[in-house]
Amino acid sequence: MLEEEILESMITEKIILQRASQLNLSVSNTELEQKVLDIRKDYGDHFFDFLISQNVQYNEWREEIQKEMLMDKVVAADVNVSFRVTEDEAKDYFHKQPDLCKTEAQVRVAQIVVRNPEKAHAIKVRLENGEDFASVAVQESIGPEASRGGDLGLVIHQTMPEPLDETIFHLSVGIVSPVVKSAYGYHIFKVSEKRPAQTRSFDECKGDILAAIRIHKEDLAFTAWLDALKRKAVIKKDTKIFKEMLQNN
Repeated sequence: MLEEEILESMITEKIILQRASQLNLSVSNTELEQKVLDIRKDYGDHFFDFLISQNVQYNEWREEIQKEMLMDKVVAADVNVSFRVTEDEAKDYFHKQPDLCKTEAQVRVAQIVVRNPEKAHAIKVRLENGEDFASVAVQESIGPEASRGGDLGLVIHQTMPEPLDETIFHLSVGIVSPVVKSAYGYHIFKVSEKRPAQTRSFDECKGDILAAIRIHKEDLAFTAWLDALKRKAVIKKDTKIFKEMLQNN
């Protein structure tokens, strides 16, 4: 079953890339470089360490990003322009799916994470002595968000593993947490904002509703579009060659 899924994924990719050629679509070097830079920003100085840990070659990763961008262009040009979402649809969805407009309690939190407890406690002392949390995070944290001063953004309850989640949601704004151990290392947190749970009005939630309906329509349209392309394509499956290729990789 797994081999069949991989084979179907490869066929899908090939068909979409052929469609890109038919539509004369491509991804320029400028577009690709900007995308690569945007992704690398999230990892800071640890980007290449991450690739090494995943046993991924940079050039191969870059080629995959380029293919994904090209396939997104094909879908945008060939599928997503074929429909629109009306306000009446949005209002109907609002009444049928009220949970979409409910937001859970959230906190904006930053973290510093290091590999050993001695270093974590030394950093805790530095913070208690008045050093800036964001600056220390940039200098010392091993997390991919270190380049952003450790900022994890807005976090919803029960999305972080325990005991991190409990620590974050019991922490007062502006207070530096104790050192907390997890499977990833030793963490220190600081909450800068707390947002209570609330239910938004239609006008406040309209953007999210329109996006949810569009995603649903895009999924249905993409499936129908891809099925139509597959029916037109000449596809020959040689499972023996495919298995040999998997073994070689």
